[in-house]
Amino acid sequence: MKKRYQSEILGVIHQDAQAMFKVGAISEARMREYDRDCLVPETSLAQTTKRSGASSIPVKPSRAYASKAN
Repeated sequence: MKKRYQSEILGVIHQDAQAMFKVGAISEARMREYDRDCLVPETSLAQTTKRSGASSIPVKPSRAYASKAN
């Protein structure tokens, strides 16, 4: 899955942090902080996907429901 960054500059910062983590310049705990601060939270991604999918499909109420509403 492709990573989504909160902004372009945070993406650059996160990629630099990943490079430092790979060579051992920063700890795993510090890398998690960069993940938290730079990446879009997964829950936001899931909500965006649900909203975009639901809004594109028109839904008509059933006749039974429509007659009860009147």
